[in-house]
Amino acid sequence: MKQTQVVALVFVTLFLGIVIGMKIGKNQPAPTAVAAQTGAVCPTLPPTADSAAATADTSAGGTDKSGLPHLVDLGSTTCIPCKEMAPILEELKTEFKGKVDVEFINVNEDGAAADEYKINLIPTQVFIDKDGKEVFRHEGFFPKADILAQFEKMGIKTKQASEGVSSCCAST
Repeated sequence: MKQTQVVALVFVTLFLGIVIGMKIGKNQPAPTAVAAQTGAVCPTLPPTADSAAATADTSAGGTDKSGLPHLVDLGSTTCIPCKEMAPILEELKTEFKGKVDVEFINVNEDGAAADEYKINLIPTQVFIDKDGKEVFRHEGFFPKADILAQFEKMGIKTKQASEGVSSCCAST
C-alpha cells in the first residue's frame, strides 16, 4: 500500500510540475524576441527588395565606388547601445565628410545586411578600408575616442592627432 501511494504521489507531483511549467512558459516571451528588444542579438529577418538595394553600394565585398574608407554601424533604433551610438555616428558623418563614409544600417528594416556582414550582436561596427576590405570589427557600444583611434590605425587623420601636434608645437 505504501509503495503504491508513493508512486501515485510521484506521478501527481510530476504532472503538476509539467502543467505549472507550461503555464509559466506561455507567459514568457520567446528568447529571440527578448534579444531583439534588448539589442543583445541580431535579429534575423528575411531579405527584402529594399534591403538588397540599400546594401548594394556598401557591401562587405567592397563594391562601393567612392574609394573612401567606411564605418558601417549595424544596429536598431530600439536597442539601448544602438541609441547611444546614434549621436556619435552623426558627429562622425559631419567631421569626416569626404574622408570616411559613415553609415548606419537598421537590421530590423534590412535583415539582409545582418547576413551580409555576418553579425552576431548589435550594435556592430565594421571598419572597411578604401579598397573595400574589412580591417576591424567591434561588437557593442564603441566610444568615439576608440573609433577615432581605429581611424588613425587606418591612416585617417583625426582632429585628436592634429590637436595633439599643434598643442605640442605651440609650447615650443
